[in-house]
Amino acid sequence: MDYQFLRTCKLVLSDDAGDTIDLSSLRVVFRITHGIQSTPRLLSARIYNPSAQTINKAKNLYTAVSLSVGYAGKSSLLFQGKIWQTRDGRENPVDTFLDIFATTGEQAFTFSTISTVVQSGWKHEDVHNAAIQAMAIDNITAGAFPDIDGSGARPKVMYGMTRDIARTLGHSTASLWSIDGQELTYRSIADMAKITSSVQVTELTPDSGLIGIPVQTPDGIQITTLINADITVNSFVRISGVKVLDALADPSISPSNVANIQTNGNGQASIAGQSPTGTYSVVWVEHSGDTRGNEWYSTMNCYAADVSADQAAVAGGGTITAGY
Repeated sequence: MDYQFLRTCKLVLSDDAGDTIDLSSLRVVFRITHGIQSTPRLLSARIYNPSAQTINKAKNLYTAVSLSVGYAGKSSLLFQGKIWQTRDGRENPVDTFLDIFATTGEQAFTFSTISTVVQSGWKHEDVHNAAIQAMAIDNITAGAFPDIDGSGARPKVMYGMTRDIARTLGHSTASLWSIDGQELTYRSIADMAKITSSVQVTELTPDSGLIGIPVQTPDGIQITTLINADITVNSFVRISGVKVLDALADPSISPSNVANIQTNGNGQASIAGQSPTGTYSVVWVEHSGDTRGNEWYSTMNCYAADVSADQAAVAGGGTITAGY
């Protein structure tokens, strides 16, 4: 296990000609959000007390930003995307700031349009590929897509915003879609919590960065750790050494009307959704940090992984590796 101390943070701005500037020596406060949803990954970063020249270049020349974080001896790229907006101002009489807002795949999501026809006999993957071609204006490539049988008997006309076609394709394939980095990715809802022998699982314990007590919510489990770049959407984590705090069941709701409320023999209610093995699938994650402050966290929402598949992976000698 690597020890999580001596934080590292590298924030670099660049222009189309390859000129770069490293702002890591200044105070940087950042937040990155990403989930299994249609909206792209987002970065908001505030750089304190930059020079007037740096502000001018950021507002007029620099078009891209990358952020790498980690600890002494190990740093990982956490975000790389295009700058969407910049602004500068004064936070107090002493400190000025430069705000940078950036996204991955924003051009493809916001402006991409599609106008094409796929011939009869098409499969859902053909629709996925057509959406990829339309989103190529922002260098989006094909990511994971579920293997689904069947074909269309008639030609399929696709016209309008590409994101609308992508959303319809998600409904048609019972999948959740997202622009993950530079890839248009679909993940089957049925497979979201299934773990196989080839999947890497990040172990979360108080010794490996787990912060506080994991809390169950009506929609899953919320976990906070020290920043860990290995924890991304579609990854798996396993909680060890702590007990998840149960969610409160609303007494005004009848368990028979809500799928995830269950009762025991004494009529006591509880919320279903905890994994007996502590293994969970990450569906949303937020990384936040302050290079001159205390904040340095990864906060995630997770669903319980398939217990039988998880046990089969362990019994079959699957790859179970620790995080930082």
